[in-house]
Amino acid sequence: MKVVIVGCTHAGTIAATQILNAHPDTEVVIYERNDSVSFLSCGIAVYLSGEIGDPDAMFYSSPKQLEEMGATVKVKHNVLSVDPDTKTLEVENQETGELTADYYDKLIVTTGSWPVIPPVSGLENKNLYLCKTYYHAKKLFNVAKDSKKIVVVGGGYIGVELVEAYLRQGREVTLIDSSDQMLIKYFDKQYSDRIGRIFKDHNAHLELQQRVTGFEDDGNGGGNQRGQDADQKGDPSAVPDHGENVPAHGVRAEEEFPAGSRRAVLKVHIGRIPGYHQLAEQTAQD
Repeated sequence: MKVVIVGCTHAGTIAATQILNAHPDTEVVIYERNDSVSFLSCGIAVYLSGEIGDPDAMFYSSPKQLEEMGATVKVKHNVLSVDPDTKTLEVENQETGELTADYYDKLIVTTGSWPVIPPVSGLENKNLYLCKTYYHAKKLFNVAKDSKKIVVVGGGYIGVELVEAYLRQGREVTLIDSSDQMLIKYFDKQYSDRIGRIFKDHNAHLELQQRVTGFEDDGNGGGNQRGQDADQKGDPSAVPDHGENVPAHGVRAEEEFPAGSRRAVLKVHIGRIPGYHQLAEQTAQD
């Protein structure tokens, strides 16, 4: 039996571990775009707050450990297409560009999720960052050292955790959300309002019922956001001068495969959003 796992952060790592522990004779091949496995993105806020000094602490396994269990781990490899009829897939080596074919008896797709990027202008702004991966975390940590003002767009779990983390670092933080409360999908308003009061007591600015319509450079090394009331359709107004911007609108399943793939799932065409790939590449640098 040959099992191919596409994607190896948390779900992929656990799948490989359980399969090899229960059925050590199974051939397990793992394809991962990044150069690491098992990253715990839930620890990013703790790292950014300064409570964890080493970002490598957010990993609990490694390619070497999985290989010692019997898996074949191919990092920096991107699965380009899957044909479920022939049970084959096409893979690109991201370092050399070499294309190879592989086959499977069972396929496990654990490609995880990716931040929701709204279709607004200014996504190419150099002061705009995502918060999802190991490299995002390191980038955010480094740029925050020289940033006095930080804007977090989105008041879900990730956004609220980032606000807390940056407040602990003594930054001036603004949270923007289109709802009339934070954590609207998780708590009743009476409870989220308590968190809001705590944030305000620590000098956070809460811009609720506001929707960001674009980002622009302020000309002084920082960034501005254009926004409007979430329940209005009038002309957008400028949100006052702020520094770094971190979109945290939530995540959606990462299901992007090229147009030739024969997969029995919905395809998400995230590449159609203007500036999306520029933003993704920018936040992944160093």
